[in-house]
Amino acid sequence: MVSIRICTLLLIGQNMLWVKGHGDDHTHEIDPDDPDAVNKILQDTEHMKEHYEGKADTVDWSQLDENEKLFHFFRINDYDDNNKLDGLELYKGFSHFMGNYRMPNLGLKGEEKEKMEDKIRNNRHNSIMNIVDDFMKDDWGNDGFLNYQEYVRAQERRDEAKKNRKYGDRSMPQY
Repeated sequence: MVSIRICTLLLIGQNMLWVKGHGDDHTHEIDPDDPDAVNKILQDTEHMKEHYEGKADTVDWSQLDENEKLFHFFRINDYDDNNKLDGLELYKGFSHFMGNYRMPNLGLKGEEKEKMEDKIRNNRHNSIMNIVDDFMKDDWGNDGFLNYQEYVRAQERRDEAKKNRKYGDRSMPQY
């Protein structure tokens, strides 16, 4: 897990190279601390279509059930087409769809504002890393990748665990 975190920190600035950019008016509304965040991503089919043209544009998103959406989210984030997701691919997918929250207007200026912005960015990063680390617990092959079956199992486990979590709870679920 430590190596995933280090690689992520090194590559975080480059992660937007893989997807088509947004305009300034495009905002994300998914909070990574929301226990239902991953499911909300799966519901954001218009966003998936917008960013993954060529990989997902032939899919009729309106006709997909939850399992099919899960499959397509897996496929569109498999950048090296090896039918597996590594921690960076998971981080990239979740990070992109969860977006960057805008700084709340707290009346802070200068160094205080910079510190608060850093804190918000670090909290967001840590929350997404917790999601990735949680998914990677289902790497039963211990190869650093999740195949589709492992990925589905991780999502099912998260769905079960979120029933006992409250919004804003940053503790890791116990399995």
